[in-house]
Amino acid sequence: MIVIVFLGTIYQGDLGLHMTQKIYFSSWVHWIYFIPLPAGRLLMVVMFINLCALSLRKSLWQYKKSGILIVHFGALLLLFGGGVTAYFSYEGRMTIKEGNSSNYIEDYFTKELAIISSDSTSTAFSEDQLFSSNTLTFNHNSSSFDIEILSFLVNSKPIKRLEGCQECKGKFQSYQLVELKHQKEFEQNNSAVIFEIKGIDDVTDGVYASMIFENENNSIDFSGDPLKIILRPKRTLIPFSIKLVDFKEVLHPGTDIAKSYSSDVILNTGELNRDVVISMNEPLRHRDYTFFQAAFNRADNTEYSTLAVVKNYGRLFPYISSIVMCIGLLLHLIITFLSRLSRKKAKQ
Repeated sequence: MIVIVFLGTIYQGDLGLHMTQKIYFSSWVHWIYFIPLPAGRLLMVVMFINLCALSLRKSLWQYKKSGILIVHFGALLLLFGGGVTAYFSYEGRMTIKEGNSSNYIEDYFTKELAIISSDSTSTAFSEDQLFSSNTLTFNHNSSSFDIEILSFLVNSKPIKRLEGCQECKGKFQSYQLVELKHQKEFEQNNSAVIFEIKGIDDVTDGVYASMIFENENNSIDFSGDPLKIILRPKRTLIPFSIKLVDFKEVLHPGTDIAKSYSSDVILNTGELNRDVVISMNEPLRHRDYTFFQAAFNRADNTEYSTLAVVKNYGRLFPYISSIVMCIGLLLHLIITFLSRLSRKKAKQ
């Protein structure tokens, strides 16, 4: 554990927080050349098994050590809650235009390739499917075409194309992509995917590209229906929607520095609408989701509010385990004090 924490601390400056956590703490094994090193998850499992085995010792199951046994149980709860959080928790953002509603969360790091029809329905292919030589099939109105993934770039830069590309289509005819080193702040990477469309017609079939920060998306005609093909952050639908009614910003007097900002929203669960104010220190909690006021933006005289969203089934485990361990320590201190007091009286 000390070695993993040391390596994670040392390499965080070069890799960034997300990649450091993914490599050293959110994986099972980390390889240093040919040497396997247990990573965070494996270490947590080993510690959990070790505590379980220790708690089964007969010597602990007696009155004098009941406090220690309760402390062990609290530590097991903490490790179990960490496992629940690691596998089932979710973090993302929700950006809402003033006057509009949203019912999905965008992932900070994971991308997806989406094909959007004219009726706003979409089909999304996950980032795991965006590997080179992987062929995807899109079905629409009893027809289909294939998308062959040529390359997926975690970070890239578009440069002007110096030579012609006959097979390239759309905006990809005017630029090419250069792969770059990953940004330390992983969400700032300009991810891109290069793909080839097959099976529509000679005019549409060809090589396309889509970038995560692209303003104009690829548009094709398929069986009389215009389709948009975009690379975007992975979207997760939620069982309710949030409408941004008004965004408010309060500045420090005489400056352009924000003192506070908040979002007046309407929470629509389908059964009822609830007016809620989300501010910097007052999040919205509904079901297993928590919405924090994170950022805002202004463009074309329109305000956008960005909410950080956390879904964590193990949110209460740290509080419960801390209370349990405190009770165990207090009980152990009381038992120890009474034991010493009784021995002192016996000597007298």
